[in-house]
Amino acid sequence: MGEQPLVDNEACGLGSINLSSMVTNGAIDFHLLRQVTMSSVKFLGRMLMKSIYPNEAIDQRVKASRKIGLGHMGFADMLIKLKTAYTSEEAIDIAEQVGQCIIDAAVAACHQEGLQRGTFPLIDDYEAPEHIKRALEREGIPLSAYTPAYSCLTTVAPTGTISIIANCSSGIEPIFYFEQIENRADAVITHLHPLYEEWRKAHPDGKKPFYFQDLNDVDVSSHIAIQATFQRYTCSSISKTVGLPYIAPKESVAQAFLESYHTGCKGVTIYRDGSKSTQVIYNANGQPTQTFKTVITPDPRPEKLDGVTYEIKTGYGVMLVTINSFEDRPFEVICQLGKSGASEMAKAEAISRLASILLRCGVDIKTIITQLEGIVGGNPIHTKHGLVTSIPDALAKIMQMHSSDTGTVSIPVPNMMKCPDCGATKDHLESEGSCIKCLNCGWKSCS
Repeated sequence: MGEQPLVDNEACGLGSINLSSMVTNGAIDFHLLRQVTMSSVKFLGRMLMKSIYPNEAIDQRVKASRKIGLGHMGFADMLIKLKTAYTSEEAIDIAEQVGQCIIDAAVAACHQEGLQRGTFPLIDDYEAPEHIKRALEREGIPLSAYTPAYSCLTTVAPTGTISIIANCSSGIEPIFYFEQIENRADAVITHLHPLYEEWRKAHPDGKKPFYFQDLNDVDVSSHIAIQATFQRYTCSSISKTVGLPYIAPKESVAQAFLESYHTGCKGVTIYRDGSKSTQVIYNANGQPTQTFKTVITPDPRPEKLDGVTYEIKTGYGVMLVTINSFEDRPFEVICQLGKSGASEMAKAEAISRLASILLRCGVDIKTIITQLEGIVGGNPIHTKHGLVTSIPDALAKIMQMHSSDTGTVSIPVPNMMKCPDCGATKDHLESEGSCIKCLNCGWKSCS
């Protein structure tokens, strides 16, 4: 698990505080949070010592290092109850206060347990990290007098399932969707966020308040700012996903990695909604995001491009195909068809323009070839490139030649094709490089 690094044969007991329950009358009850934290540390530590492990090696290692991982969930719900937007400076201040309260209380409980039950056996190899030293200073415990019962105190796990059981938001994540569908192995469950449902019942026609923010409202920097703030008070790491909307560009992914590195996060996970054909949680309206639009902007065309022009014979005359490149990738296709009439010239131009737009949008040239090759028109013709069945098929052959190291084009057998000599169907035809051969009578398209 990414939030809790472990060595061989080591285990860590995890637990999470529901921060949403720490809000009373519109304010955080820090006294309650401290009490719950101290009780949780003692509970997790004693659970670790009383557990039965699969073998002796694991039992010895776990009890030698005594790592516990107290985390929390419901942070987004806490912010909603405080009427604070996840993307605000106030949210970062709240994360700072909550993180400090938890680590201070955890250190105090760890010290008490150490005085009562002794320090963990690997104490000689232990050096208190800076966040522990600062907590000790705030607690008034001299570093020289610190008797830690456990070598690791806090971590932030994802809490995906237990947050559903606790009916709160997961980990330190913002709300994914206020109305969402969850695909499980045995069922499809529709969730309506409880705080949103409560507000909507009281305001059936009201506009959603600013502090109800979900995936569409939280930018990359806000994700990282919250994670980095909690990281300063966390012994191990944090399981946190930077959720990006469907339309997020690749620059947002780079931004997330760079900002997490420069702000001291120990790890980061990124997921773009709708990037996989199936996922666990969906927006209830069935779209990847509420702002989902299939909007892809082609890269602008430079004033100058370098290219190669090919010649291929079609049933409508010789077609010249120019493929221009930009930054070592095919970027533009231009077709000119001679002696064919305005109608066929228009078709060739239309196909090449569409292919160019796809290339400029980053679509792989092989994908375009797959869609065009083998389309059968009214005037198939045998050429040195094999059977050219149509203008789209001719363009596919040139694009394949352009993208091939050898220049050899493998010709697929069109579904509707029959042998012109004996009438054998497609089942009796096979490709031989740039030729199509009839297994029944021996006819070859390039002979």
